Amino acid sequence: MGVELDLPINRFRERNQYRSTIISFEAALRRLSLALDNKRNQIRLGLRNLKQFEQNYQIQKLAVQLADERVTGADLNYQAGRATLRDIQDAQDDLVAARNSLITLVVDYLEARMSLLLDIGVLRTKGNAFWIDEAAIIVDLNTRQLKSEESPIDAEEDSNNSALPTPEELFNK
Repeated sequence: MGVELDLPINRFRERNQYRSTIISFEAALRRLSLALDNKRNQIRLGLRNLKQFEQNYQIQKLAVQLADERVTGADLNYQAGRATLRDIQDAQDDLVAARNSLITLVVDYLEARMSLLLDIGVLRTKGNAFWIDEAAIIVDLNTRQLKSEESPIDAEEDSNNSALPTPEELFNK
């Protein structure tokens, strides 16, 4: 019969394992804190970008109005004999460029908005929701003939026409 005595003299292994666990836990806390800070910064940047897009939209809308007035002025100057057709063409080209910039700005705003909604967790994406619906294909690719007179997309757009916001609805609160 022997007596086994377990004194805390030689518990280096348990002590090292405990310290390793504490270090791992603190590292996990630091990673979590870093992830939260990154997400917070992403959301702040997204909000800042949306505000900047809103301001750029107002500026670009004024640029379209100015280009439209320039086309009208060039047309009046041409009728008065003070301008050439080249002046009218330049003014019209500038108007088209301003409108294209405005549309590009709205698309960029919508992209940034969707990205922000995804970042804050409001927008849920499903992989199968991004595929083209077979009912939406209106042309038979083998015969190159229309499958039907009206596409399901047109019918859906007619019923949900108010679902798409105008740029003024997007930027005006």
